Amino acid sequence: MHFWTAGVGKDSICFWGIAWFVYAVQAYRKRWWQGLLALFFVYMARPHMGQALIAGAAISILFGSEIRKEYKIVLGILALFGSIYLSATTLSFLKLEEFSLEELGSLASKTAGLLASGHSGIDVASYSIPMRIFTFMFRPIFFDAHNVMAILSSFENALYLYLSFFIYRNWSPEALRDMPVFLKTGIIVFIPTSLAFANSLGNLGAIMRMKNMTMIYFLLFCFFLIAHNKKQRYLRAVDRQRFFQRRQAIIEQKQALSDHD
Repeated sequence: MHFWTAGVGKDSICFWGIAWFVYAVQAYRKRWWQGLLALFFVYMARPHMGQALIAGAAISILFGSEIRKEYKIVLGILALFGSIYLSATTLSFLKLEEFSLEELGSLASKTAGLLASGHSGIDVASYSIPMRIFTFMFRPIFFDAHNVMAILSSFENALYLYLSFFIYRNWSPEALRDMPVFLKTGIIVFIPTSLAFANSLGNLGAIMRMKNMTMIYFLLFCFFLIAHNKKQRYLRAVDRQRFFQRRQAIIEQKQALSDHD
């Protein structure tokens, strides 16, 4: 995708593994074994991202309309047992005793404090929640770029900010309903992980790395909404054209009958 996903490291492995996983979810009956392999690589690199993948896939499957009810039950049970089985390793990796709001909040504060140093450090603990989310999603932006990499990232973040306005213009319940399974999974993974990182990362350099594991699904979501909106406008235009054509045909038929009389 760009600099952070081109190197050899955990970020690249996670980006590749998440993309492979959501690809497998789209045709889970044929590619279930690919999903397990992808989950293995992601979990080995970052256990918490593996947990997020399981949860995202389970939610998108359970609430999706594309999957039969019996498959939903089986896959939901498998996801539940998988999360429980892997939770011990995830807790050990994060150095937590339990998944509680208090423990997670303490970890976020500690991580933010450790990262708030250096040229790109920020005091995220003093920010409001909307500002933390904005910082994670759209910074560094031009006013706080301190080197060439930050300037290049500012162009990328400006594009994210510009595209985010299309969500408001093109969002609709029908669009969410019609989203493909892979994109539902990607977005469901993107939202909670972004909220978690937004509250724990106090360094713009770390933010640049971490958000690129799932930011691609935000972009795909924006493009999908734009394409879906254009498709719906086209279909409405075709329906109007057909309506006027039928009306004109009826008018001409009535006129022909009246002339015949």
